[in-house]
Amino acid sequence: MRVLPLALALVLGSIQFSTQAAVIGVVDSGLDVKHSGFANKIWSNAGEIPANNLDDEQDGYIDDLNGWNFVENNGVLLDSKYLNTFPADTPRFFEIQKKILEGTVTDEEKSWMKQSLENPEFRKKLSVFGNFVHGTHVAGISARKNPDSELIGLKLIPTESPLAPDSTYGAGDNARAAVRFLAKVWDTVWPVVRDAGIKAGLSKLAEIQSAQFVKVALYLNDKKTDVANYSLGISATSASAIVKPLLKAVLGREPTEQEVIRYASFLVGKFAENATKWAALAPDTLFVMAAGNDGADNDVLPTSPANARAANTITVAATLGRSRLASFSNYGRQMVDVAAPGVGITSEIPGGGHVVLSGTSQAAPYVTQVAAAVKDENPDLSVHDLKRIITGTVDKRDWLADKVKTSGIVNRERAIRAAGLAKTTTVTQAIAQALKEIPDLETPYEKTISRDDEMLLWAPELPAGL
Repeated sequence: MRVLPLALALVLGSIQFSTQAAVIGVVDSGLDVKHSGFANKIWSNAGEIPANNLDDEQDGYIDDLNGWNFVENNGVLLDSKYLNTFPADTPRFFEIQKKILEGTVTDEEKSWMKQSLENPEFRKKLSVFGNFVHGTHVAGISARKNPDSELIGLKLIPTESPLAPDSTYGAGDNARAAVRFLAKVWDTVWPVVRDAGIKAGLSKLAEIQSAQFVKVALYLNDKKTDVANYSLGISATSASAIVKPLLKAVLGREPTEQEVIRYASFLVGKFAENATKWAALAPDTLFVMAAGNDGADNDVLPTSPANARAANTITVAATLGRSRLASFSNYGRQMVDVAAPGVGITSEIPGGGHVVLSGTSQAAPYVTQVAAAVKDENPDLSVHDLKRIITGTVDKRDWLADKVKTSGIVNRERAIRAAGLAKTTTVTQAIAQALKEIPDLETPYEKTISRDDEMLLWAPELPAGL
């Protein structure tokens, strides 16, 4: 046996080897990597030489130092031209929301908010602001309380979303190609098979639009990402804006509301099927999905990628504190797994600031944050065990019994404890022991907020990164 020299042995004995930090992928609208709140939390690609305009890793991505922008196809994660361009009343809106949460809002402020929300131009401005800050805000929640975790930015949502009632799914190249396919189908089918033709065209659209998600999943897998947050998606309600003009073209008349929602649900269902497939391309990554903000049942009206059903996906509803389901939150006894706080969440925004936002977009990264903490506690956990621990250690609530699969709200400390116990016992035993040791979090929301006031806590549709 070869013996190390004494001096070398002493040096090695004094070094404390740390485990690999959990890597969090934030698939969203961009990331302000320079924000002071992310100090020492931004993933750095050791395989790339900064700013040499070369693909040092030979993986198809040039200078992807902290992630990749799949919208503009470059390594720039934040569209900085939007910094300091929003009117003063934009942050005022969120300041008043905070007052609602604190119970200090005035009638005049509530009246201003209601009038603002009735103004289409203001809502549009608010949506652009929301998209711009969204990814950074989500990243801040994902990394909170996790000093060792690292964030990868993956921009999939354009700052100014092109999805609108008068657009054709963003009027992008993929959408136009799909519409051309639809036109060919419609021109050649008889009315008796028109339904099959429409569905074939919508299936093609789902396939084309899912191609970008495939690229993201492969990137996440290549970078060995432990958890990926998807606070984005499209619901049957929002997909109606895509489907309605297409149905009008093929039917030669205004489609009925029932026809629109039926085909919109079919389209979103196809998106969800494809989401299940691309999630399988990163089998060691836990995909955390926002349930959606339509206040709808995902079991009945699908949302994607929230309705992806795989061993490495988990879908999250939003709660008001830990007291009730948020009025805007989607739910689903089969399609939504857990709930987490998603109302009045303060987090980072581009430019160094912070803002309070609400939505399942804020609930999902809470679960992402817990998943990263669990992985940091026990790096040997498989993605399936990671999901089992998160779903198995929830605080069960009667008011969630018919709303989410587990009937519960995620309990961070209990999940971390189970991860630690799983180092020396089975995951099943670890979960059982953690349930005994760590009590439910009895932290009711401090202020009573009426349903009318809660509706002023702006939670827009999920950004459509599709």
